[in-house]
Amino acid sequence: MKIKSIELINVKEEEGVSNNIIFVRRSKKEIEINNIISQYVSINTTPSFSYRFDYMKVGVLKDVDRDYTFDVIPDEIQNGILYQPIHRIPYGTSTKLTVSKECTIYFIFHNECDGNYTEIFKEMGEWTLCSSAPQYDLEGKNGDPTHGLNMTMYKLNAKPGVYDIPAGQHGKATSWACWNIVITNLK
Repeated sequence: MKIKSIELINVKEEEGVSNNIIFVRRSKKEIEINNIISQYVSINTTPSFSYRFDYMKVGVLKDVDRDYTFDVIPDEIQNGILYQPIHRIPYGTSTKLTVSKECTIYFIFHNECDGNYTEIFKEMGEWTLCSSAPQYDLEGKNGDPTHGLNMTMYKLNAKPGVYDIPAGQHGKATSWACWNIVITNLK
């Protein structure tokens, strides 16, 4: 098997883990997306977890650990860059967005597994509630045909600087949250 591209990534030194070099096989498209996004924004969560980036289009995977796909996508985020985290983001996760160049950032969360972001975002004055949001799992793979239909989306016209999204709290239905981020207007 021929490897077309290899990316060297940095690994944080943690207790009991030496600072080893890890080679990760990434497609040309993944490297391209990472190169684009790194010019605009870095997304850091505490605690950290697995994630990837992809283009926001119909059929794209919503998360890195599920096979749910986005099936309905509002025009304003179509072809943006999707941040694909784990599906169940732990209670207490905070997010830091470090913006290097102007862009538009969207924070999308499930209305029931909301991590209390329904209330948190009402107090975040720089963010604007959007009139529509993407939908996923229209086939109801988990047995519920309404599973991914009820989402909320907020928009930030980001200028260079740091933006903190507060830690998720106990939400409406769960002690975890289900959310994504999309970045657009990358010139």
